[in-house]
Amino acid sequence: MATLSLSKDDLPTIKLKNEDDLVVSPFLGIEKGAVLQECRIFNDLHLKPRKCVDALVRLLYLVGHGERLSSTEATEVFFSITKLFQSNEPTLRRLVYLSIKELAGAADEVIIVTNCLMKDVNSREDMYRANATRVLCRITDSQMVSQIERYLKQEIVDRNPVVASAALVSGQHLLLHNKGDVVRRWISEITQALEHPSPMVQYHALALLYQIRQHDRLAVSKLVQGLARSGIRSAFACCLLIRSILRIIGETYASESTSERRPFFEFIESCLRHPSDMVVCEAARSIISVPGISREEVKKTVTIVNSHLLRRSSVVRHAALRILNKATYLYPNQQWFDPFDFEDFLHDKNRAITTLAIATVLRGAREQTIEGFLKKIQSKFMELPDEFRVQIVEAVHSLVLKYPNSYYSLLNFLGSSLREEGGFEFKRAVVDAYFSLLNEIPQSKEICLSHLCEFIEDCEHPFLSARILHLLGQEGPKMSQPGKYIRYIYNRIILENAAVRAAAVSSLARFLDENSTSKTRKAIVVLLKQCLHDSDDEVRDRASYFLSQCQRMADEENSLIKIDEGEEPVSSPTTIKEFPQLPYSLPELENSLVDYLSREDFNEEFDVVNVPKAVASLGASEHMTTTDIPGKTEESNVDTDDWGNVSLASSSQTKEMPGWRNANSLLSEIEELASLGTPLKTSLSAELTEPETEYNVSYVKHTYRQYIVLEFIIVSTLEDQILENVQVVTDLSSIEGLQLVKNIPVSLLKYGSPQHAFVILQRLEGFYPIGDAPCEVRYVVKEMNPSTGEVDDKGFDEEYKLEDLSFGISDYMVPLQQTNARFKDIWDKFGSQNEVRETFALSMHQSIPSALNAVRDFLGMTVVEGGQVSTYATQHISLFGGSLVTETDCIWVVCYAEFVKEPDAVILNLTVRSEDLNVSELVCSAIA
Repeated sequence: MATLSLSKDDLPTIKLKNEDDLVVSPFLGIEKGAVLQECRIFNDLHLKPRKCVDALVRLLYLVGHGERLSSTEATEVFFSITKLFQSNEPTLRRLVYLSIKELAGAADEVIIVTNCLMKDVNSREDMYRANATRVLCRITDSQMVSQIERYLKQEIVDRNPVVASAALVSGQHLLLHNKGDVVRRWISEITQALEHPSPMVQYHALALLYQIRQHDRLAVSKLVQGLARSGIRSAFACCLLIRSILRIIGETYASESTSERRPFFEFIESCLRHPSDMVVCEAARSIISVPGISREEVKKTVTIVNSHLLRRSSVVRHAALRILNKATYLYPNQQWFDPFDFEDFLHDKNRAITTLAIATVLRGAREQTIEGFLKKIQSKFMELPDEFRVQIVEAVHSLVLKYPNSYYSLLNFLGSSLREEGGFEFKRAVVDAYFSLLNEIPQSKEICLSHLCEFIEDCEHPFLSARILHLLGQEGPKMSQPGKYIRYIYNRIILENAAVRAAAVSSLARFLDENSTSKTRKAIVVLLKQCLHDSDDEVRDRASYFLSQCQRMADEENSLIKIDEGEEPVSSPTTIKEFPQLPYSLPELENSLVDYLSREDFNEEFDVVNVPKAVASLGASEHMTTTDIPGKTEESNVDTDDWGNVSLASSSQTKEMPGWRNANSLLSEIEELASLGTPLKTSLSAELTEPETEYNVSYVKHTYRQYIVLEFIIVSTLEDQILENVQVVTDLSSIEGLQLVKNIPVSLLKYGSPQHAFVILQRLEGFYPIGDAPCEVRYVVKEMNPSTGEVDDKGFDEEYKLEDLSFGISDYMVPLQQTNARFKDIWDKFGSQNEVRETFALSMHQSIPSALNAVRDFLGMTVVEGGQVSTYATQHISLFGGSLVTETDCIWVVCYAEFVKEPDAVILNLTVRSEDLNVSELVCSAIA
């Protein structure tokens, strides 16, 4: 790509009276119309290069900042720019190239500039040749590539490195945009370019050669083997070759033996002695990333990396620390960092190096040295920016989980950081760490809650205050002295904004449980009564609701609490176990009420039975640890069920949908569906149309042992039509193992009235159909007069295309109940004989929480442990459990998932065990 090189005289300047005056951007206030008017100077007979440069700079600024030119405007400017080829001024010519590339997508007939570019390609000026080649390959189509192929092949072997690199990069662009059939015939020239004396040309040649052969594994292996034997001088090309080798090792790890991979590994080891620090760091990073690497190999690599910590270059030191940091993930009990060099990194001028060094030492620290490390980094920690402090907080969090007996000193470190100044992201990271540790280490609950209570006294972030108040409402009543938390909660009611006050009211009401004393209950009732006079509606409504629930439940227990003024409370104990939750979906309840009021027909009472029920959330998982699972060392104390291990969830997971009542009751009303029994699982609803279309269609899948029932909820938004015999037709030709049994249509569909159509599918024995199936709605349309309600007797057949139906492994997986799942027992029972291990790169996800949620939803399993993870976490372990539905029984499936965050993806190391090896392979293959 051509670079923009302008002198001070080439840009508009602003004269300043004093050095302290504010410097204003020279592009401030420019408008598209004025710039287009200015571009007309390109048509002058006598060009003025200085003014043309100014106009092109302003034009490129507008286009680069998102200003869109119409096709007519872009074409007019484009043809004006082509007239600037008559000027040989270097700066103007380079700007012309940039302008043509930017306007090529919006202008028409850009191919007319080809002759001018071809002239520059054949010129003697290397700068013209290189830039013209790039622009020409950008605007040309697949038919014209063959006409310029001869020039491109000559430039690949050109002595000038700029020209050769431009031709090679243009070849990559042609391949990327499906114009590169001719590029595959350049193997001889590209191979010759690998011997070019310029390191840049060697790098681009290797990149293009790999891009041509990337889909042929054998050809890639031969290319890598040949270059590994002969060697390559360019450091950039050597790094690219190392990455290619690492990719080959990862792809062939399961199929090839160690001896077959040894030549590749030996080449990477030889790169550890390369004179370039960049190559050494890349080789070390690759060796640590090789699957199945031994501890001895890692130790030799780390020894070499440690020597680079003393280099003067900050980039080299940072790269070496990142490698050591990654090594601590693989072997957390090994001290890769020399503690005697730690003081030097504390005073490093580069804060990123300081942060990374602290995080590395903490992750690999010994338990007896933790307190000393924390004292050393305390003062330096407060000087770092928030983004660096978040990384250290994550390292401290990992260290607490690693050494739970040392939680006191580590939590004191986190508590002191909460009292210091910091932004929202930093405070949220610390609070997330407290929430996680509170669940992972039960004995730390008291100190965690105390630190969080102190934090909300001066918390400037309502979101964090509301979260902590909710936690206090959950955990505070269970503590030995719940009364001391009530004071912190009530302080929020007095001092905070409306959102926090509402959260505090809900938290306060949770202390009215069966363990609370009579004195505590009376005090809470008094506090709630004071909230009835709050200025915010939400706060008053919550206080009123909880007081009424308190009164109602006290009446049920025959132990009345007098709420009215002047009445004495009864001294008998009040046992309020919990406040009942609304069984309905609040969004759907609101929609139903709005719809009822909009009809303005109040002769019929509002019936709450028609409101869809809310999804019952699973209980919080108990703290469980295992002995034979990687990374787990403690024993689980969870009770077993009748089977001895796990029990299935008794109710299916469902999601509320418009006009959809209780799924089981609706299925039981239809004879064909009632004969199938009760579904083992009901999926979440999915939309098959856009919200603004004339018909809104969503669907739900009900899974039985041998059948799948598709329930379609269809709503018409057209007032002047009614539909008859509405049915959904599915094309199952692309999905193996699934056949149609019966289609149950909707007899009549009116405007705004949701109706349900069903499709019954049978799953063939031994098949778990996965894939997408096209579908459409077929119906008979009849015109209707909305004002009179008269319907035309004549109708006509019509069809409406829908989005494809999706079938996945989650449709056949029933999640486990978290409250009584004994993961360790199942894991040990299945053993390693039915175990399958795979590694996946989740490139669509840039954070571990996003990847964790995606894997959970895709597999349809319960996260037995490790469901909570910080957004900034770089490594996390989760345990999944589920039961695969078969024709006769359910097969238990358990998964151990390790997530590792990389710069461009999240790596998932998945281990699956089940009663049947084929089932374990099925789960892994579904992800692949």
